[in-house]
Amino acid sequence: MNIKTIRHYFVVAAILLSCGEKQNMLYEPFTFNTNMLDSLANLNQVIVDTSFRKDGSIHEKKYYLGDTVKYAIAYNQGGTLIFRTKFEGPFEVWTEAYHQNGQRMSKFEVKTDSVSGRSYKEGLYKSFYDNGMVQEVGEYRIGHPFWVVNFTRDGVQGDTIFYQIENQIIK
Repeated sequence: MNIKTIRHYFVVAAILLSCGEKQNMLYEPFTFNTNMLDSLANLNQVIVDTSFRKDGSIHEKKYYLGDTVKYAIAYNQGGTLIFRTKFEGPFEVWTEAYHQNGQRMSKFEVKTDSVSGRSYKEGLYKSFYDNGMVQEVGEYRIGHPFWVVNFTRDGVQGDTIFYQIENQIIK
């Protein structure tokens, strides 16, 4: 077999695979498992600071690399994950919120103004129904929604809504 024949078979295989059944791009089931972070703590790669409620249940875990928080994870009184936040240096980078069943509720990026220290939502975000279907897709600019598209629980797309932000210049 020569190289041209191998390329030909590769191209044909790629075409056949791409013609298969289209997956539902609006279905994104996701649950977060802290086992990876906890195993890094067991290997002394990160330091975990755990805070507890008066009843003894875990309120929050912060994972440090050196003297900087990398992740903060909060739980409700029943032990269910509420949110997790990723940090780069002292600044929040993104936050995910979770439904009671462990499915991701929303994810959005955060930007921090280096002069004022003020954090705000910036960039694309998604929110999800508790079954993993996309509920809303949109974009934040300077902490305000810029556009949003809503979906039904069955994946039917609604209209795209654009917002006008008064007294602010959108870049």
